[in-house]
Amino acid sequence: MDKNRLDGFHSGSVRTILGATLVAIAVGALFAVRTPRAQSDPAAQFSEAPSLTPQQRIERSEFFASKLGLQFGVPAGARRNAIAQARAMRRAAIAASSLPAISLPTWSNIGPLPMTEVSNFGGALLGSAVAMTGRVSAIAVDPANAANIAVGGANGGVWLSTDTGAHFAPVFDAEPSQAIGALAFDTSTSPSTLWAGTGEGNNAVDC
Repeated sequence: MDKNRLDGFHSGSVRTILGATLVAIAVGALFAVRTPRAQSDPAAQFSEAPSLTPQQRIERSEFFASKLGLQFGVPAGARRNAIAQARAMRRAAIAASSLPAISLPTWSNIGPLPMTEVSNFGGALLGSAVAMTGRVSAIAVDPANAANIAVGGANGGVWLSTDTGAHFAPVFDAEPSQAIGALAFDTSTSPSTLWAGTGEGNNAVDC
């Protein structure tokens, strides 16, 4: 091969390589321009997403509402009626239970009835006689005989019942002090002996 032909071969090879390189660069640049940047950047793709139109927002709300069954509508006063129905069911369950009905206690006066007395403050009689009952400061029941019940007044002496409280009678009027602070039955004797502690031990000033 002569020198001219060799030079021509090298020149053609260089031109071919340069042409191929230029074509590759052009294709790469064209691909970079036509490929969106968002494809390699998920965050950018999310931020560039188009916003929903008002109609699309309504349709989205209707879709989620359909999942809750709200497409059938909510009756007027539904919450109030539901609460009333729950309370009625609770009352019906209580009524149908096996628990006995709770009855309110009834009270009746069994004595002693009010007396007409003059106010007595530590021995000093004040004012005119009026109907009064006084304060009960002690109660005792005979362990040996439940029919015997004793009641002591703050300044009204001792009252004794021997018929389970049907009637009471004063049994301490002759004693020097009518202020009673404690009562107890002594069952070591027969019948039981009633002991009374005079003086109201709760810092009262009217006895």
